[in-house]
Amino acid sequence: MTSDNAQAIAQVYAEALFGLALEQQLTETLGMDLERLAGLIKANPTFAVFLESPAITRAQKTASISRIFTDKMCPLTLDFLKVLAVRGRLNLICDIQECFVRLEDKQAGRERGTLVTAIELSDKEFNRLTEQIKRTLNKELILENRVDKSILGGMILKVEDTVLDASLGRNLEKLAQALYQRG
Repeated sequence: MTSDNAQAIAQVYAEALFGLALEQQLTETLGMDLERLAGLIKANPTFAVFLESPAITRAQKTASISRIFTDKMCPLTLDFLKVLAVRGRLNLICDIQECFVRLEDKQAGRERGTLVTAIELSDKEFNRLTEQIKRTLNKELILENRVDKSILGGMILKVEDTVLDASLGRNLEKLAQALYQRG
C-alpha cells in the first residue's frame, strides 16, 4: 500500500464486499478467492502489470477477467473484480484482500499477532506457547513466529496495539537503567 488514501479506499471496497458476502453466506468462499487472487498477483509480476497498466482499457481488463476467471471463482468475486476493473481499482486487490481478512477475523472474534523469539521454535514448541498465550489472554489468536537474534532470548509478543516485551535484551536494558540510577 502506497498511501493512506489508497488504504482507505481498499477498506471501503473490502467492507462492501464483506457485507455482501455475509448476506449471501459466502465469506469463506470469497476469502479463499481473494487469497488465491492476491497470491497470483504476488507470484506473477506480469499479471500485476496487466492489472495496473493504463495502456490497457478498463473494458479490455473487464473482458479478460471474465475470460480468465469465469468458472474458477465465485460469481460474486467475479462481479466484484469487474467493478474494480470498471472503476480502475484493480491495483488495490492485494490491499482489499488484507482488509477482508481483518474483517473476517473481527467477525470471528480472532486477533492476529506476532511472536518474536531469538531462535527458531519447533512446531511443537510454537504450538504449546501459542496455546498458553491464548489461555492467558483469553483470546482466539493467530500468531506468526519471527526470529530476531538481537533480542538474545525470551520473546516479544505483539497482538493488535499491545506489545509484551519479555526479551532478555529488554530485561538487560532495564537492569542497566536501574544500576545507572542507583550509581
